[in-house]
Amino acid sequence: MSGVHRTFLVLVLLLTVIPGWRLFATLPSPGLIMDQVIPAEVQAGMTVTVTGYALDPAHIQELYLVNDEDTAYQAEIVSESGTVLRFRVPERIPAGWMRIAIKAPGKAGLIEQMVFLRVLDPIG
Repeated sequence: MSGVHRTFLVLVLLLTVIPGWRLFATLPSPGLIMDQVIPAEVQAGMTVTVTGYALDPAHIQELYLVNDEDTAYQAEIVSESGTVLRFRVPERIPAGWMRIAIKAPGKAGLIEQMVFLRVLDPIG
């Protein structure tokens, strides 16, 4: 292969790679994702672990449990890291299925996640 052909192929390669690289660099980073709630059934006052991505203070300011009537109960965040979030279920919360919602820094309103938690009736 002659030097002219080799130079031409290198230039073509560079001209196709650079725009793709620039596009990749401008894509937003993946947002907050909640994958799993452990345990899925709890009593009021228990600590729950959520696994996922971007579960840190930069993405989560407050956490709420929301019931079918759209009443939100603020939960205490115990610890946050990139992939694990721990929170305490409020003591005064009715039994039933709850959706997890978060308040993100700098955003108005709650952002509901696609994970659920069942609060059981108190024992005794």
